[in-house]
Amino acid sequence: MVFLSRRFLCRFLSAWALMTFLYVPVRSQDKAEENKATGKIKLSVEQIPAAPASLPVLRLTAQKPPTEFVQETLRRKDPKSEKLVPLAQLSHLSSKEGKLPEDFVGAMSGEHLAGYVNLRTGDAEIYPSIAENGAPAEEESRLIERADTVAREMFGRQDLLQKDATHVSFEKARPLFGENAERSENGGSVKSGSRQVYLTYVTLRRSVNDHFVYGPGSRAMVAIGNGGTVEGFLRRWKTAAMSGKATESRSKEKVAEAIRAQLLPISRAADVEVLSTDIAYYDGNRDYLQPVYRFTARIHERTRGKDEDKDRDDKKKHVNDDFVIGYVPIGKPLEPIPSLTRPPGTLPTTARNTSTSAKPGDPTVGRYVVRNDDPNWVANANEFMAGLDTFFGNFFFTNSQYFWAEPFEFNTNEASFINSVNIADNEVHGDWWLFSTLRNCCDLVDITAIPASEGYGAANHGSLDYWVLHSCEVVPSAIDAPCQSDSRPWWTPWFNVFQGLHTVVGYRTIMWIDDDVTGPYAVSLRFGAPVVSAWFNATTSAAGYQGNPTLGAHCGRTPPMGRPSTVSACGRQNDSVYDTSALPPANCVINFWQPN
Repeated sequence: MVFLSRRFLCRFLSAWALMTFLYVPVRSQDKAEENKATGKIKLSVEQIPAAPASLPVLRLTAQKPPTEFVQETLRRKDPKSEKLVPLAQLSHLSSKEGKLPEDFVGAMSGEHLAGYVNLRTGDAEIYPSIAENGAPAEEESRLIERADTVAREMFGRQDLLQKDATHVSFEKARPLFGENAERSENGGSVKSGSRQVYLTYVTLRRSVNDHFVYGPGSRAMVAIGNGGTVEGFLRRWKTAAMSGKATESRSKEKVAEAIRAQLLPISRAADVEVLSTDIAYYDGNRDYLQPVYRFTARIHERTRGKDEDKDRDDKKKHVNDDFVIGYVPIGKPLEPIPSLTRPPGTLPTTARNTSTSAKPGDPTVGRYVVRNDDPNWVANANEFMAGLDTFFGNFFFTNSQYFWAEPFEFNTNEASFINSVNIADNEVHGDWWLFSTLRNCCDLVDITAIPASEGYGAANHGSLDYWVLHSCEVVPSAIDAPCQSDSRPWWTPWFNVFQGLHTVVGYRTIMWIDDDVTGPYAVSLRFGAPVVSAWFNATTSAAGYQGNPTLGAHCGRTPPMGRPSTVSACGRQNDSVYDTSALPPANCVINFWQPN
């Protein structure tokens, strides 16, 4: 990940795929240099917390599907909302080949999915439709207070959240802000609109005996509209009951050895400092809540002269340390606990011009992964495609491109790569409108340097409609840009880039690399949810961002991690990925974001 001064990088290992740290070689001499490198692992035994004599293991049971609540909420939002029916009967899915499962029921709102319920697992989600206009920003405090009250009353209902052997707390409410920017007809001046509040999100956090729960399960969230009504909802939360105990028989020294074993591959090319270890619980959204040691580490990558020479002339670019999180099970695990030593799955290939035939109505997908870096990027890309293919088989989307990222895929030869697909997923290091394609330092793509003649979308004879920038800070918001040390406004590159493009989603702050977002987000896209509100549902509910961890970011600030930001052509914020209609160049774009 590339940053300007005072920048930190992001590394995280979490539930969907936690695996070995490796470098994918681009040149054989690079691999030889990496194998020679030997870093240090700094870990003190005193950092290992003393585990209790025993810790409870909890058995998970599916809750009753909240079908009535979802149906009532959708009807309240939209009186014309349809009755919940099997997804196989919905218009955008019924035309597809293959057999659709009967476990999922949902309803449409206009051209996108409004919400669904999984009748087998009890999981449910409602996607807000973001209105054209919000409330004045000055009403933020009042709206937050009301949203918090509504959320506590709602989740006090036994049909939504059964009382069990765990504890539930409420995270600080997060408003969703929006601001548009409109360019004059001659393409000259740009006028920003007023800042408004559109929704307020309240997220739940789960714990067992004061030990927090992490993983893809145990997620619950509600989005409250400005009128006090429920506009969005997510529940992926099973009931927990005591089901035995886990005993830690190892000494602190042995636990430290287990942590070192996971960090050893990283130390081939870096010095590693373990920052903290905590006792926590892991929820793989399966059958158990299991106790673990959760550790965080700083990775200080050793200087690699050949790569860094590429950017030597640009004194503003600076590579900072990276961060990872891993898990070590306490006692004998009943289910697999993620490990940093697991492989990432299918690797991308070297970029080449390809022509992939897609079935009519199937959006095409391109995935572009930073080279010679943490395999979690690869895992994210695989999780994204797996989410698009999940439940119903791989017959909704065409997997057109899966390549190691190179600069030419985004600028000089974009027509054959990113602008040749409908949906693009970037797994790369980033900073304001900037990302690297080689490691966290080199082969940079500066989005602000893309001219309108190389912008993305139908107006430039291309196909890109939706761009997922799974990267730190690449989509700064109106609350960030400009700042005292960077005078560029938030809309700086987007009028050139939006040449028929519908939406860009990403982050305005530092993120964890594997933050349990790409997989669930892709599932929502597959179902036909709105691209923008599905992104806010997925990022806001991610457990790794609960508790508001912070890391240094652009402009010398230290905001909470994982704050999402999106940019859409005005009026297109509720589109689903199945809407691939050709748009003209955008003269109006709107930014949605969550503040600190």
